[in-house]
Amino acid sequence: MNFSVVGDQLRALSRRLHEFGAALADSWSALAGSVSERRFVVFVVLPLAVALAVSIPLLPQLGLAAALLVAVLAVYIGDRRWGVAVLLALWFVVPGVRRVLGYVTEQVANDPLSLLPFAATAGAALVELARASVPRSALLAAAAVAAGFAFGLPLGFAGAPLPAMFAFGAYVAGLAGAIVIGGTLGRDGATRVLFRAIVVLAPLLALYALWQRLFGLPAWDQEWLDVSDFWSVIVEGQGALRVFSTANSPGTLAPLLAAGLLAALALRRRPAMAIPLALLCGLALGLTYVRSAWIALAAAALVYIVVSRGRVLPAVAAFLAIAVATVAVLAPVAPAAREVVQRARTIAQASSDRSVNERRQLLAEQLPASLTRPLGHGVGSAGEPSRLRGETPLRAPDNGYLSLLYQLGPAGFLLVAMALFAAAGAAVRLAVEAPAEARATPIAAGARATRTGRDASASDVRELRTWALALLAFYAVQLTAQDTFYGAHGVVLGLLCGAALVSVPAGVDESARRPVSSHRRLPLAVRATLR
Repeated sequence: MNFSVVGDQLRALSRRLHEFGAALADSWSALAGSVSERRFVVFVVLPLAVALAVSIPLLPQLGLAAALLVAVLAVYIGDRRWGVAVLLALWFVVPGVRRVLGYVTEQVANDPLSLLPFAATAGAALVELARASVPRSALLAAAAVAAGFAFGLPLGFAGAPLPAMFAFGAYVAGLAGAIVIGGTLGRDGATRVLFRAIVVLAPLLALYALWQRLFGLPAWDQEWLDVSDFWSVIVEGQGALRVFSTANSPGTLAPLLAAGLLAALALRRRPAMAIPLALLCGLALGLTYVRSAWIALAAAALVYIVVSRGRVLPAVAAFLAIAVATVAVLAPVAPAAREVVQRARTIAQASSDRSVNERRQLLAEQLPASLTRPLGHGVGSAGEPSRLRGETPLRAPDNGYLSLLYQLGPAGFLLVAMALFAAAGAAVRLAVEAPAEARATPIAAGARATRTGRDASASDVRELRTWALALLAFYAVQLTAQDTFYGAHGVVLGLLCGAALVSVPAGVDESARRPVSSHRRLPLAVRATLR
C-alpha cells in the first residue's frame, strides 16, 4: 500500500469537506436573505418540517422524527448555542413524546423517534467536521473515543452485526459527537449552554415527575409500562412508584435532577432562582429512589465544597437541613416520605441488600474475565444495544466502567479512559485557576445581561467551572452504578469534556452565532473587518 497516496487522498477529501461546509453555510445565508436566521427557521424551516411530519400518515413516528431532525439541524446551523440547547431538550423530552404518540396512534416496536436524538447529535457533529472548526484537542479526544469503541467492532460483528453497528453508532454519536460539539463552543461556551439548559429542563421535568406521583401516571405512561413490561419503576419490597417524568427511566431522570441541584448551588447568591430549583429537583430526585444518584450527588457536593474552598458549605448545609426537616415533618403523614426514608436506610445496610450483592457478584465474575480478553466481547454485547442481540451476562449493567471494559477489552477501555482523564484534568485546572478577564456572559443573569453586553465577573466564570467539575465528579461516581456513557448523559458528559479540553481563550466566540462562511479561511483580523 502506498501510504503517501492514501495521505494525499485523505487530505483532498478533507479539503472537499471543508469546501462543502463553506458552501452549505453560504447557501444558508443566501436562502435566509434579508430576514434573520431565527425568523427564517420559524417561518420557513419549521413549516416545512411540519408539512413533512403530516405527509406520512401511515407512520407518524417516522414523519415526526424526520421533521424534528430537519428542524434541529436547521436551528444548529443558524446558531450553535440554541442548537445545543434544543438538542439537549430533544434527548430528555422525546421519550415522553413517543409515549403520547404511541397512545394516540399505536405503539411501535422499533420506534424511529428512538433514533432521533442519536441522529441529531451525529448530524450536528458532522456539521462541525465539515466546517473544519473543531479545535485539535477536542478532535483528538473524540477520535480516541471512536477508536476505543472500534476495538469492539470485530467481535461485535462476528457475534451479531446489527447490534454491533447500532451500539457503535450510538456510543460514538453520543459521547464522541458531543465532545466535538462542545469543543466548538469555546472553553466555557458549552458549559454555559449546558448550565442554562439544565436550569430550564430540570424543574420542568421535576414538575411532571411530581405529577406522576401525586396524581398517578397519565394514560400514555401507563400504557407504555403495560406494553414494554418495564416494571423496574416499582421499588422492590415497597411497591412505590419511581418517577421517570418524560425520560425513559428513573435512572435517566435522576442525574438530570442532580445536575439541577448542583446548579442551585451555583445560583445560591440568587435565592429567588436557587430555592425553587432546589426544592423541585430535590423532591423529584428523592422520588426516583435511585440510591446511586444520591451517593454520587454527595460526592459531587464534596468536590464543590473543596474546590470553592468552603464558600458553598453554608448553602449545602442549608439545603441538607431543609431536606431532612421536610422528610421528618412529612414522614408521619405521607407514605412517599416514609418510603424515601426506608430507601435511604438500605444504603447503610448494603451487606444485606440483594441488588447490591448481585452487583458485587457480577463484578467479581466479569471483571477478571474481561481483563483477559484483549478485544472484549464485542461492542453491543452489553447494555441497551444488547436488546437486539438477546440475553447476555450484562444485559442491564449496573456499572458503566465494567460495561465498557466488557465490550471493548482493556485496550479500547484505555483509549476511552485516556480521553476522559485528559478532560477531567483540564476541568480541574480550569476550576482552580483564577480567570483574569472573563468575557463570558453571566451564568444566571439571563437575556438582559446578554442584551446589554456586560462581561461576567471572574467569580461568575469560576462558579461555572466549579459546577462543571462537580458534575464531572458526579458522573465519575455514578458510572460505578450506571452506564452513563450511553444515551442522554453520554451527551452531557461529552459536552463537559469538550468544553474542558479546548484551549482557546475564554470568551464569546462570535463565530458560534453565525454559520461559517468562506471568510473563515482568512486571518482573524481580516474576518473581523469583513463582519
